[in-house]
Amino acid sequence: HQVLLNSVSLELRTPLTSIIGNATALQDEKSVTNPESRQSLIHELILSTERLNRIVDNLLDMSRINSGTLQLKKEWFDARDLVEETASRLSRSLGQHPVVFDLGTKQIYLQGDYRLLDHALTNLLLNAAAYSASDAQIKVALQVKPREVFLSVIDQGQGIAKEEQHKIFDKFYRVPHSPAGGVGLGLSIVKSIVDLHEGQVLVESAGLGQGATFTMVLPLIEPPAELKDGLK
Repeated sequence: HQVLLNSVSLELRTPLTSIIGNATALQDEKSVTNPESRQSLIHELILSTERLNRIVDNLLDMSRINSGTLQLKKEWFDARDLVEETASRLSRSLGQHPVVFDLGTKQIYLQGDYRLLDHALTNLLLNAAAYSASDAQIKVALQVKPREVFLSVIDQGQGIAKEEQHKIFDKFYRVPHSPAGGVGLGLSIVKSIVDLHEGQVLVESAGLGQGATFTMVLPLIEPPAELKDGLK
């Protein structure tokens, strides 16, 4: 428990220190009157606030998952909307990583908890960015099979050794040589959210230096005709 507390405390302290530092700098008249300096400080302030918010979301959802109180609020939506809206919201946090899409042209209806699936996809996208070079491409692909939807995040990052691949969805596990920050909750939460949707999460990587593909496999359910017409 002490190790966990120390890790969480450090992870919370990083964005909080940045928020305090940038907010303090904005009190400096020279910073405020210099447009470039002001925009840079505001940008860093927003990034740090978003990071802090994600940490809190991860901790709250993991607490609810562990206690069994996390309930799905199912609704119908187009999987492409989920992908595009999540990636758009993360545009600042993904920095220089170009995000490309292979979503097809047909609407793909999912029935699930939009917020939680957004949270899971957010964790996969940020994970791809964290383990890739700062300008490496991230690809998001959707594939439909008879009874399942495959939502994949494909990176060009450091890859995952074969012997590590079965461990990465464990709570608080971090692969060797992980970047600073993080407490090893992101992928565990992805798995828990997908499990709640009666799906599965898969990882593929040829090994170190070969990039990785994370795929959420979700049930494909035919929506009622009237609902399908309303979603068009």
